[in-house]
Formats: sequence, C-alpha cells, structure tokens
Amino acid sequence: MDAEESPEVAERLGSERRVYTRFEVEEDASLLLVSHESWHPCKVVDLSLEGCQVSTGARFQAGTQKRVEIKFKINGIVFRLSGVTQWTDNAHAVGIHFCYPTPRRREELAEVLGEVEAAQAAKAQREAEEALAQQPMEMPQCGP
Repeated sequence: MDAEESPEVAERLGSERRVYTRFEVEEDASLLLVSHESWHPCKVVDLSLEGCQVSTGARFQAGTQKRVEIKFKINGIVFRLSGVTQWTDNAHAVGIHFCYPTPRRREELAEVLGEVEAAQAAKAQREAEEALAQQPMEMPQCGP
C-alpha cells in the first residue's frame, strides 16, 4: 500500500493485504507525535494485532512514517503502544502500525482482541436471533 493510500482506497483496488483481523471499536485514545512531543485526542475506530486506525479531532498533518505512541483502554486494560504512521487520508484518519517493545505486550493485546471477537460474535448471534423472531410466521395452507 502506498504511504498515503487509505484502507478504503486499498479495498477498492482489491489490494487488501492485512494479515490480522480488524475489529471495529470506538475507544477514546491519545496519540503522541514523538517528534513534536505533543499529545492529541483521538478515537480508535478499528484495531488489530498489528495496528489500528484512529480518527483525530483535527486534521492530521504530520504525514506518514512518523513515530507515534498511542494510549487507549479496551476491556478495562490500558495499552500504551509505540508505532509508525502508515497512511493518512489527509484529513482525520490515520493508520498506525504497532512496534512492540516486548512479546508479552503483544500477547496481552491478542488476549483482549480474543475477548472483543467473542463479544462481537455473541452480539451478532443475538441480533440474528432477534431478527428471526420478528419475522412473521407463515401459516400452513390447508386444502384447496
């Protein structure tokens, strides 16, 4: 994927190359642009074991291949991970690739993502059951 190419563009081009499943989340976060030593509020909108997409409140002008740290809380566990910006849509969305300092931190995120996956699967199952229960029952036809 080109440095400035957003995931939406990649999907349209059929060049989705992610290895790990992304999970839609909506978690408040803080993004540190290391070179400027400045924190920026943001939201994590999707998360995987290798990175995340964040939405910033203001236009993200730092560009790509910039060292960042992101701090967010998911399922009650606080993560502060280092990474590198991989893409930006030149507006409010930024893709970050994580750089793990220790294997343990990666394992912790993998465990939490497993919990997120299970919760999302259970929610989808409940919604499917509710939709099925709301469908009108067909009455059998009796005779001509």
